[in-house]
Amino acid sequence: MNKNNLYTIISSIDFPRKENDLCFSDYKDFRNFVVSNLTEGSPIILENVDYGGHYKLLIGFDKLSDEGNEDILIFADPYDDTDGCQDGYNYFPASRFFYMWFDDHCLEKRYRKQPFIVIKKNK
Repeated sequence: MNKNNLYTIISSIDFPRKENDLCFSDYKDFRNFVVSNLTEGSPIILENVDYGGHYKLLIGFDKLSDEGNEDILIFADPYDDTDGCQDGYNYFPASRFFYMWFDDHCLEKRYRKQPFIVIKKNK
């Protein structure tokens, strides 16, 4: 965690790791992390294996079921070419994203699972 007067930066590199080098051991932990950060007004930069390594900004979460199997992640993505509407936004099933969230080329091997950055404005 990096902290200055204006912002605190939290990244998966500094985040406490669980079994198998995971930041979040299950979807419920991930969902709580996402919802709490977005509720505080802190979007989350996520990197995953799309296009061999791709960063996008998680700006919204739509909770559609208590179990989480219908939840949707909402991204601001400059490379928005997957939904037929190139408006800079795309959507993805949250639990599906969670289970296929890894990096393959950008980070050191020990940091390739569940890479993220959150920048929180200090109060």
